[in-house]
Amino acid sequence: NQWPFTFDVQASQKPTVVKTVSLGARPTAVKATVSERFASRAWIATQDGTLHIYSLDGFAPGDGWNMTANPPASNIAEVGTVTGIGRNPTSLATSKGEPTNTTFDASNQQVIVASRGDNKINWVRFASNGNSGSIVRTIQHSEMKDLIAVEDSDNFSNEGYVLSALDYTGKAVRNYRYGQVTFHDGGLCPWPTGCAINAINGAAAEYGGAMALPGKPFQMNSANVP
Repeated sequence: NQWPFTFDVQASQKPTVVKTVSLGARPTAVKATVSERFASRAWIATQDGTLHIYSLDGFAPGDGWNMTANPPASNIAEVGTVTGIGRNPTSLATSKGEPTNTTFDASNQQVIVASRGDNKINWVRFASNGNSGSIVRTIQHSEMKDLIAVEDSDNFSNEGYVLSALDYTGKAVRNYRYGQVTFHDGGLCPWPTGCAINAINGAAAEYGGAMALPGKPFQMNSANVP
């Protein structure tokens, strides 16, 4: 009766392994699309700095909830790669907004990569068919000692575009603002222009400071509602 329970408590909920794939380098992080409006994809980062793109046709909500009862395992297939995302990418984060295009569905067409080997954060944007992509934004900061994970902030009626990054050996959470702050109810930073980032020497983001931690962080989650 100890939580978390094993699947023996409710065997019907135990996931079924339908396919196993071999990769040329060690997998280090995974993420997937989150809504039904686009073809479902899984993204697998490998230690050599490659992001592998896999189709999930029929296995997850996508293409207007185009799911089937028993999709063939062959539907899970590699459809493309993105190289140069950085050595030892230890974290993939859902992109929760894009300041350069507020109508862009960032959570399904973009992913944020933390490269521990290069101590660098990259935004990877995917093509409309989801089968290829390229790096569109990079943050690299001298105060970041050991980048290990990233998490994007929520952007709903008001936008802030703040990315939080974990510094493992530096024992800190560091924040970076990569887009304008916009308050849609008027006042300071009104829509549509908002308040731009105060970046130095044309940098992609503004450093928002750090919160020191007693230990070495390795994983985080953030939301507008605790």
